[in-house]
Amino acid sequence: MPAHVAAISITGGAIDVSVLGDYAYVTSFSGHGVEILDISTPTSPASVGRINDNKDPAIAMRFARGIAVVGDYAYVASPGDDGVEILNISDPTNPTHVTAIFDTGPVPKALDRPIDITVVENYAYVVSADEGFEILDVSDPTAPKHIAAIYDDVPVATALYLANGITVVGDYAYVASAGDDGVEILDISGRYSTDSPYVTISTPQTFVTTIDSFTETPAVDNEGTVSYQVSPDNGTTWNYWNGTAWTTTTQTGGTETSPASDINANIATLDTDGGNFLWRAYLVSNGTQKVELDQIDSTESLYFSPPMRHGKRFLNEVLQPYIKEN
Repeated sequence: MPAHVAAISITGGAIDVSVLGDYAYVTSFSGHGVEILDISTPTSPASVGRINDNKDPAIAMRFARGIAVVGDYAYVASPGDDGVEILNISDPTNPTHVTAIFDTGPVPKALDRPIDITVVENYAYVVSADEGFEILDVSDPTAPKHIAAIYDDVPVATALYLANGITVVGDYAYVASAGDDGVEILDISGRYSTDSPYVTISTPQTFVTTIDSFTETPAVDNEGTVSYQVSPDNGTTWNYWNGTAWTTTTQTGGTETSPASDINANIATLDTDGGNFLWRAYLVSNGTQKVELDQIDSTESLYFSPPMRHGKRFLNEVLQPYIKEN
């Protein structure tokens, strides 16, 4: 049988709570913020930190509701600001504003009166009382990005009206709907990495003078794009075509890359005295696009040298982490 242990008052009233380690993170609806409790001794919880919106338009904590805590960050649903606030809680005694993402802006989002939020891996799942269900990429907590949304009864009938609670397990999200007196189940398996993971070959192509051609064959159902870096010296240096010349790079995040057409048009000038050729293929998706690459063909200048083919199909699905070898 449950038994009372202790209780503590929260400034402005407690709405939601998330616990990580020795701390409980509590949203305050009327306090427009988050209070942090030290619960290392459950019989005597103590308030150790607090942050509110201070009427700052850059902060999204007015009428704070749902909260999720992962690592050094807390994610807060704010129906008063139509947005999601991200806090740095690495020091529980001094939580700080990191950034916020709002319903307004050029990219349509389902963040009109967000009520609850949960975070799984690199994604935040948000339910909104007035609109529906939003997925945010929070792999970089300083720059959350809209990935996808589904709106109440658009394009099909859903139980998302006045959505006020969410749980995510595996490939499914379960949403409680006060307005529809029901529970909506959503398939969220169509999530793809937005951090441009790359694939590369393990065995280089040895060439005597130059590489003469470089072509790609995307899969028939490819939806995104692929960009490349190439190396003539077995990965010691990596290069991309900057529009006028080959340029070395140490970037592995999908920047400083070139499309296959640029690589192919200029590959003969990459190296003219032979070496060991490698490529990196970066799979670029907006989060809803599946990226598939069927084949890469590269040929060297010797007439008797057949093209080197790499025919494995590569996908950028989040649940296939082996594709990123950096």
